[in-house]
Amino acid sequence: MSNFFRHTLLKNVLSLSSVHAANYFVPLLIFPYLVRVIGPAKFGEIAFAQAFVQYFILATDYGFSHTGAREVALRKDSLEQVGRFVGEVVAVKSTLFAGAIAVIGVLCLWVPPFNTVPELYLFTFGMVAAEILFQHFFFQGIEEMKYIAWIGLSVRAASVVCIFLLITSTEHYLYVPLIYSTCYIIGGVAATWIMVRKLDGAFHLPDLSSLAKQFRRGLKVFGAGTAISFQNSSNVVILRAFAAPEVVGLYAAAEKIVMALLAVLNPISTSLLPHIVRKAKESIGNAMKDVRLALVLSTGGGVVLTLVLYLFAEPIARLMLGEGFSGSIVILQILAFIPAGYWIALLIGNLHFLAFGRYTTWSRLFTAISIGGVLVSLVFVGLEQSGEALAISIVVRVYLAALLVYALYRFDIPKVWNDHPGGRLA
Repeated sequence: MSNFFRHTLLKNVLSLSSVHAANYFVPLLIFPYLVRVIGPAKFGEIAFAQAFVQYFILATDYGFSHTGAREVALRKDSLEQVGRFVGEVVAVKSTLFAGAIAVIGVLCLWVPPFNTVPELYLFTFGMVAAEILFQHFFFQGIEEMKYIAWIGLSVRAASVVCIFLLITSTEHYLYVPLIYSTCYIIGGVAATWIMVRKLDGAFHLPDLSSLAKQFRRGLKVFGAGTAISFQNSSNVVILRAFAAPEVVGLYAAAEKIVMALLAVLNPISTSLLPHIVRKAKESIGNAMKDVRLALVLSTGGGVVLTLVLYLFAEPIARLMLGEGFSGSIVILQILAFIPAGYWIALLIGNLHFLAFGRYTTWSRLFTAISIGGVLVSLVFVGLEQSGEALAISIVVRVYLAALLVYALYRFDIPKVWNDHPGGRLA
């Protein structure tokens, strides 16, 4: 596999690694400052608003963050086809966004607690508009992730500077979501401008029949994609239902550290997906070899990361969180066992099931995993209301998911060959 680590692929991995790392590390850097300035109560209100608005982001994304890159990669040789597909996606997401505006408007006018401080939720809702504008999948599909990296890093840097300059007292807490939304919307506008330039006039809005077709097609992965993200965002919600805010804070701080480290590796999967799709169009056998190699290397990297996190949990926690978060150390040691299992499930899901177009299997598999994962955490936290219990439940469900995904992956390989008797992805 002479061109597996060629320059473009490495450049894309490094580009996305930088922006993903920034997405997690920057909040860790400003977290202590925000808590000290606005206080835990206001910080909690902001956190809840962000978690709530995440559901609107999931709804308007409609699964395209999982499938869009593959579809663009398949059409990459025809700018006209790419432009038509992007137009369909933009139309679908814009339609859903209009519905989201109506829902948030009703909530902020008449439904507690949203109508208590409606500005908080409206300012935070700006992040939905930013996601509509920034079509990440397009840049992933054409394998030019440098634009995602530069825009993402610029947005993060601008938001940090604004927070340190403008948030100086508790009364300023409403400016925090406003700063984030404004910066990200500007970044989304820049990304849209670059995308339109890249399409060079090939961008087309769809007719009603094409729009309806894209809505129907998106349903195949929308449920699974939403379930996965819902599972990931439900951890703190589940713990808060059983434990005090202080317990939630200790857990959330440890989880942020682990997710920040995992985020550095996430771009490997994102960058490899269009590479695997392109390789499969030439030879499914060679593409499968690349999947196996990526799986072995990432699993090995996960084991190394587990050892580092477990052995150095105390100095890492004290350095990043301070003395007030000593209770996060044990939780961090437990969560340290996540990386290897997490990567087995993620890479197989993206590089096999999504890359080879096994959308229905992927959807059913990860929907089941997500629902089961939430139930496991509810049982563990219900029995013992602690951050440690939640951490243990997450490790358990990650490795159960990894075993299930790997077993189905091995079972599905012959089916891929049978579906493509020519040995190439159509």
